[in-house]
Amino acid sequence: MNTLSFLAHRNPWWQDHQPPTEARSQYKRALFDALAEQAFDYDASRALVLIGPRRVGKTFLLKQLIGEAISSRRFKPSNICFLSVDQIPARDTGSLYEVVEAFQTHIDDKHPSLMVFDEIQSCPEWEVQLKVLVDENANIKFIASGSAAHALRSRARETGLGRFSENYLSPILFYEYLDFIGQRPAAFDNAEELNDILAARLQPDQIAKLNRNLKDYLEYGSYPELVLSKQRGQGKLHIDILDMSVLRQMPMMYGNYDTNDLSAVLLYLIQHNGLPINIMRLVETLGIKEAKLADLLAYLAEALVVDQTPKLNGLLQAKYNKHDPRFSLVNSSSYSLLRADLGFQELGIGHRIEAFVRSQMHVQRGTHKIVYIHFTENNKTFEVDLVYLNALRKPIWLTEVKWDDRHEAFYNADRTMAYLLKKKRWVDRKYCPQILVCTSESVYADKLDFASGMTVVPAAQYGYALGLRTIKKHRKVE
Repeated sequence: MNTLSFLAHRNPWWQDHQPPTEARSQYKRALFDALAEQAFDYDASRALVLIGPRRVGKTFLLKQLIGEAISSRRFKPSNICFLSVDQIPARDTGSLYEVVEAFQTHIDDKHPSLMVFDEIQSCPEWEVQLKVLVDENANIKFIASGSAAHALRSRARETGLGRFSENYLSPILFYEYLDFIGQRPAAFDNAEELNDILAARLQPDQIAKLNRNLKDYLEYGSYPELVLSKQRGQGKLHIDILDMSVLRQMPMMYGNYDTNDLSAVLLYLIQHNGLPINIMRLVETLGIKEAKLADLLAYLAEALVVDQTPKLNGLLQAKYNKHDPRFSLVNSSSYSLLRADLGFQELGIGHRIEAFVRSQMHVQRGTHKIVYIHFTENNKTFEVDLVYLNALRKPIWLTEVKWDDRHEAFYNADRTMAYLLKKKRWVDRKYCPQILVCTSESVYADKLDFASGMTVVPAAQYGYALGLRTIKKHRKVE
């Protein structure tokens, strides 16, 4: 089969002029409109590059963009080409040029064209080739997606020279999940900012319903295909995804990591999802050298499997402690889907809720950082679960996560936060945190007097608010 026939077989709209079946779905990711605006911007000589973990709906979204391009008449159906690069025969994966050359023999060059590359990281030199294609084909808009985050980010920035607009597609956030299932509380309807949602007050029955939805979300709700099909118990499917992509394909492409060592580290992190990891103890447990372990942990973070939350080693020095980070799964549902099949003992709900809150947070890459605090001073232990630091390592907000409604727990968190805010070398008026939150299971604690000015909201409500903020931030190209 020649290249043009290969493409024709995978682009049925060339013949029937009908949008892909995915475009008929009523469900669209919250970033869809913003991505469509970038994708169809004729004046910008840039390729849209979509990055995200496996199974978060990148291919589905690309097909929806194609559907929008056809139904809106922005492009003629025969001038739109979709290709999953990992389906190209191995001998041909080195050349995207040949694909575009074949496509050009088919298109009506009097009209603009759209070229969509899915799983572009399967082409070893994709970033160089894509830059050349963008430069030499002003009449073609290029869109690409990939799962290998580190390679896509670093190599695109090194060789793309301003030709790529990078966007991150996260797993479904709790904010999106509630919209998908039609369960968003009416109190949130007019809320446009994080603080608007934190200010809303739900009735006890509404909070109970929100918590039930949260538990369903933790079971399967981060995966678009499971939400839309309402399937459960897909742990084996997820293990296959991890085994094939994270442990086999991507390591061979980007580092040739030892599969056995990588598998052992990943399974340990799944088992200790969201918990502090003593790196030296992990070295002894797994029998892997510290330098090699550091590379494996970095790879799993770059592959968008885990998020790393460093420990802040004291406030006056504001140095990160490299030996006690927390690792939480990027996809909130991964733990539930994998735990039973792997035979792990289930973590307590409190740890799972903390990992959930972490997964909903947006990080402005390269400048801001999320850390946790745990230190002892004058025989007292001070701990805050999540602290968002700006580029100057000053706290923007502090969050303590509780699946608890006891006043004692709130007052303990308040004393810690009030103490931390007195550390003038860490916090000053200019950088005083705007948001101090202590999440709960189901109460607001409005009648309690907090020295730190702390706000208490249910964890599910706070997670929803963080998701809204993340979506708004992601609409801005980083």
